[in-house]
Amino acid sequence: MAPGASLTKQSMVLVSGRLIAFAVSMVLPIILVRMLTREEYGLYREIFLIHITLMPIVQQGIEQGLFYFIPREPDKKRQIILHTFLFVLIIGTAVLLGLLVFREGVARLFNAPAMAGFVPVLAVHLCLSIYSSFLESCMIAEGRATLASLFTVGIQITTSAIILCAVLYDASVMTLMYANIGGSLARLAFQLYYMKRSVGVSLQNFERPLFLAQLRFSAPLSVANIAWTLQTRIHNFFISYLYDARTFAMYSIGVYQIPVFALIAGSVANIMTPELARLRAKNDAVAMRRVWNNAIRKMNLVIIPACVYLFAVSYEFITLLFTREYLESVPIFQLSLVNFLIAGVNTGAVLQAYSETTFLMRLGILRLPVTIAMILPLIHFFGPGGAVAANIFSNMLFRYVELVRASHCLNIRVADSIAWRVNATILGVAVVSTLPVLLLKAYSGWPPLVLLAVSGPVYLVVCGLLLVGTKSVEQHEVDAFKGYIGRKLGRAAG
Repeated sequence: MAPGASLTKQSMVLVSGRLIAFAVSMVLPIILVRMLTREEYGLYREIFLIHITLMPIVQQGIEQGLFYFIPREPDKKRQIILHTFLFVLIIGTAVLLGLLVFREGVARLFNAPAMAGFVPVLAVHLCLSIYSSFLESCMIAEGRATLASLFTVGIQITTSAIILCAVLYDASVMTLMYANIGGSLARLAFQLYYMKRSVGVSLQNFERPLFLAQLRFSAPLSVANIAWTLQTRIHNFFISYLYDARTFAMYSIGVYQIPVFALIAGSVANIMTPELARLRAKNDAVAMRRVWNNAIRKMNLVIIPACVYLFAVSYEFITLLFTREYLESVPIFQLSLVNFLIAGVNTGAVLQAYSETTFLMRLGILRLPVTIAMILPLIHFFGPGGAVAANIFSNMLFRYVELVRASHCLNIRVADSIAWRVNATILGVAVVSTLPVLLLKAYSGWPPLVLLAVSGPVYLVVCGLLLVGTKSVEQHEVDAFKGYIGRKLGRAAG
């Protein structure tokens, strides 16, 4: 898909690919909770907490640099990609050596001595994952959203297949670790092939001034990402340290669904950031605000109704996927959904377009101690749920600060920054649309699978009609959707 293609079309292609990939990945925990004991699953999730904490720190800084430089200097794409690869080689190797040296300290951090034996294998997997972390972002920055989507789905299917085959052969935590290494090797092999064949990268493309410029841009973002990622993950570390593996297993199930909404917001942001960078280069603040507002509305058309529906059917959802043994996860799951009602208010894309990386770094450093100060007392009074609540309060506070800064960059008032009324309407419509779902829950007596199968389409139809009726969905979007359905039906009939 060309760089000039519709922002909506690129976003939909990327979101569709990531949703398919996530649906494939969802199969794994559903199977694992049935093949591993709760203690084993808790240990597995604790081990991979390190992975899901360190990967965004590296990956997001790289992504943001690619989204900024490739659209502005497309003629130097080879150099930019080469510099990025050299950067991840250094970081990945440093992470590998650091985990090997401090593996006993990692085990003490989690209050889990058994983890020390798994850290070397995790270090290899994490190192390979960092080496191969930027290919999808590179494709998106080039305007190849369709190829990026296909790559994401293909790699997820390959990785999931390797893990499933391994766990069917030997349902143990160590086998799962080795299987993940196989998946990361497959991803790295494809990235190297793409760099050589499709882009033509070689060491002769190295340019020191451009490399230093990329570092200057990415360094503050990397520091900000470290603080931001730790702030969003720190509640997991507290629960892991303060409670046993069984409790952490329950907690991890409760917060597991978060990526469903993060990938939607992240996909739109990935497409939006290069577009905003191009408009910023033209000093077109009016167009930037229009793109930003439209992206927020479209993200919320998906995220808000999905959060509200899953909140209403959380008991049935958790029971169906993870068995009744994880019923304690339901309150955690509901709190996590509340946290994502603000995910659509993406401020980072605007701030990056204005090169406000130092501001993001300072804000990221500040939010970590603030979050920790909230977590400790809330866990004391409310248990594991208090950790999620602290994360919610922190996210809302600092998202507002970012919104103030983004409004200043665009030279508008915070009250005029985003379309508050239409987003509030979407939330109201989503809540009202749960009434038939709640009636089905109260009077049908259906098992979870049947209830979800019936209530989901009912909610979708009611919510869709109300969104169109309240003009939260614009008429040209309705017409485009009708045309799309008509073409599909015409092809099917032919």
